[in-house]
Amino acid sequence: MKALLALGARSLLKGSGAVSDYESKVLNESTSALSRLTNQGQMKEALNKVRGVLKTNNGQITSVTVTNPETGEEINADLSGAEIYQLVSDGNIISYN
Repeated sequence: MKALLALGARSLLKGSGAVSDYESKVLNESTSALSRLTNQGQMKEALNKVRGVLKTNNGQITSVTVTNPETGEEINADLSGAEIYQLVSDGNIISYN
């Protein structure tokens, strides 16, 4: 499953424009994590990340939870890839919903 997902995700990204460093990192981490996951919750989280990267790379918005690590404040929002990248660059933690 991991190999099929990784190949499928890469082929979808390949035709849709440049893949940002952040998108590539999240996609690689998520597909690599699939082989070590031990429960359904972890599997769902990894697949949500892959889905989120694919959506934003294709110009769509995706639902995320943004966490400020300094305050612990969480905000749920529908964001574009550029908005997610900026929030990550500012030090926030992104969880794909």
